[in-house]
Amino acid sequence: MYLKIFMLLLFSSNLCHAFGLESWVKDRNHPLSYTPYPKEKYIQIVRHYLADKSLTNMDFITKKVGKIKVIYDPNEIHPTIIINEHGSRDLMIEVPHAAFEPKTKSQGVRLFKNLDAKVLLISGAHRCASEEETQCSGTTSVCGKEGKYKISDAAHAKDHPFQLAHIEIMRHYPSLKVVQLHQMKNSESPYKVVVSTGLRQFSKENLSNKLRTLLRGELRDSTPVSCNDPSDIEKGFRELCGHTNLQGRFLNGSDNACDEGGEFTSDKFLHVSQESRVMDNPLYQEGFERALSRL
Repeated sequence: MYLKIFMLLLFSSNLCHAFGLESWVKDRNHPLSYTPYPKEKYIQIVRHYLADKSLTNMDFITKKVGKIKVIYDPNEIHPTIIINEHGSRDLMIEVPHAAFEPKTKSQGVRLFKNLDAKVLLISGAHRCASEEETQCSGTTSVCGKEGKYKISDAAHAKDHPFQLAHIEIMRHYPSLKVVQLHQMKNSESPYKVVVSTGLRQFSKENLSNKLRTLLRGELRDSTPVSCNDPSDIEKGFRELCGHTNLQGRFLNGSDNACDEGGEFTSDKFLHVSQESRVMDNPLYQEGFERALSRL
């Protein structure tokens, strides 16, 4: 109890200082343990938070300072939800792999602040925190040997608190668009930024192609590519396109996001994979921000 009160006071102090999020988010841990709340209980907690109802559950801390309100788990297993109630842009920035892809965390906070976005959603526990495999489609080797995703992977497990929060936030703010940030390993490929709607679908007009084109203009090079443009696919880049991403599948209208993608893009979801060394370049970050502001 005393620890939670101390953390609440410390958080309030940090938030009031220079917008307060950068250093606070940076210091958040992402444990290699995964014991989430029961699904229905956690959904109720998120709904109460979104409706500005008081929470009686002391396992979560909520705070409202000025236009910013936050709910977080002191044990850092569940995602942190940060809402700018007066945000001028109907945009949610998502960071589903904050521990595994750490540069996305600071990038997410910066975009949330500079773009005046409505919501920032940051994962809690590490994506490899659990040994248990999800039943959803898709495989990966990020946690060691090739196999199915873990139930602790925020982007690939249907009952993960991140996915549950994503669904409730979108129901509460149905006009939001989502930009989900990912960090790729460095490679010799000339294509350093891969943008996708999350669908295996080609068309000339879609949000992915639009962001790709805006990025090329801002960066004045051809390194950004789109998973939804056949002329880009022919270039042979790493297809980190989010086809098994549950947040994308949900927003693209799938009735069974665990196993199937939607049939048509909703133009509400962007999966952005960025090479690690590119993310260290301030000029890239500035260009990426300007491109997003023009979507």
